[in-house]
Amino acid sequence: RIDTPHTHGTGCTYSAAITALLALGVPLVDSVARAKSFISEAIRTNPGLGCGCGPVNHHAETLQ
Repeated sequence: RIDTPHTHGTGCTYSAAITALLALGVPLVDSVARAKSFISEAIRTNPGLGCGCGPVNHHAETLQ
């Protein structure tokens, strides 16, 4: 778990990452694992915008 209120868009970003990886020909299991790694980093490096539930970092980078 990451202690932050900035998780707006998490589900949509996660599903979009899976879809994009599948479109690139990455197998389903690998797509899900890589998307999970991406969304975790996106939450961890959120830009901290707003006073409430702000967005994740859609420009997050992962090692995979």
